Amino acid sequence: MRSTTPCSSGLTGRIATVAIAFFLFSCQHKTPEQELAQKTESVGSWLSSLEMAGEKWAANSVPRTFVRTSADAASSAFQKADQAARESDARPEVRDGIRQVIAEGEAEGTRLRRAAEANDRAAALPAAGRLKVLKARFDALKKACEGSS
Repeated sequence: MRSTTPCSSGLTGRIATVAIAFFLFSCQHKTPEQELAQKTESVGSWLSSLEMAGEKWAANSVPRTFVRTSADAASSAFQKADQAARESDARPEVRDGIRQVIAEGEAEGTRLRRAAEANDRAAALPAAGRLKVLKARFDALKKACEGSS
């Protein structure tokens, strides 16, 4: 005959409760806007990274190869995010707003890379400033996406 102590049955109950809560939480339906925010999340990080790379390079704190490789990696991430946005069922004003930020971010990344290739540190700061503005716009769009239900 098997005996169960109150402690072991209580632990089993808590584990079951946590498992059920996890299952219910993971099955919650996301809106197209929430899915878009999740799929394009890296855009915000890349905008900030490019801004920082431009500022640091302008201050002669990082090598220009860092700027070039960062811009190239960001471009790849922007292209993937744009594809996800293009295929999204999110409301057009949100989807198009995010795509616009991505396109402008890619353009600023290209300007930053070209400035590094030309060793034109003065051109890096305006690009970094525009990237900061784009990051703020992206954050506002993402917040609108996450708040929709």
